Amino acid sequence: MIGQMILDARIEAGVSVAELARAVDVTENTVYRWQRDEQSPRAAQLALIAQSLGYRLIFRKMSQVCGGNMKDKNPIILCAGQNGRAVIFGYVDREPVAGEPVRLWQARMLIYWSSESNGLFGCAANGPGDGSRLSPAVLSTTETVWQEWIEVGPAAAEAFDAFE
Repeated sequence: MIGQMILDARIEAGVSVAELARAVDVTENTVYRWQRDEQSPRAAQLALIAQSLGYRLIFRKMSQVCGGNMKDKNPIILCAGQNGRAVIFGYVDREPVAGEPVRLWQARMLIYWSSESNGLFGCAANGPGDGSRLSPAVLSTTETVWQEWIEVGPAAAEAFDAFE
């Protein structure tokens, strides 16, 4: 997501990869990795990138970046990876359709759920129980094709969002 923005702004400003790399004091390969979203620039580097390309850096609330309030998005649990064993909670803009790509916002991997969560469907209904472990949230994923998902109830979504 940020990579495409850097690429578009760099091209629009007529700045080469080499020029941007010098301005930010990184290698050209680092700029290419940013543009492919393989790596993210640090906050100080973002300010230099913005300045070098003629932009101002403005910080916004997560809901503004995500295109609206997270309450307007659909909470969902996705099963990913081989055998569907990677369990990820997040929000989608629209209802997923098998075989069609969808972007996941505020994605958090459910690393472990406690027995009081009552399994995957219990997590979807009530959220993670005490003793569960979740990864930190990722702003957004690339559009990915998901094959299996479970809708998450409002109380469970609040529990996931509040979970530390």
